Amino acid sequence: MSNTTAHRYTRFGLEIVEISATEWRVSDAQASEHDALALLGFVQQVRNTYEVTEIGRPGMRLRFSTFDEALQHLQAHPR
Repeated sequence: MSNTTAHRYTRFGLEIVEISATEWRVSDAQASEHDALALLGFVQQVRNTYEVTEIGRPGMRLRFSTFDEALQHLQAHPR
């Protein structure tokens, strides 16, 4: 059993949790961590881009050139 701790931080009013070296879970930092509606989506680094998967829009993926652009998109388009 692994005893690793996920890296968590806030930026742009979002809580970002690193779930792997190339994947992050993004939630509304103002919502309770136990509130399922707080989850906004996921960001995955794919080569030189950052791919966003939004909760509530399955199958739709958007790509951005920077991690900050991906986060700002999730902030501007909450569920």
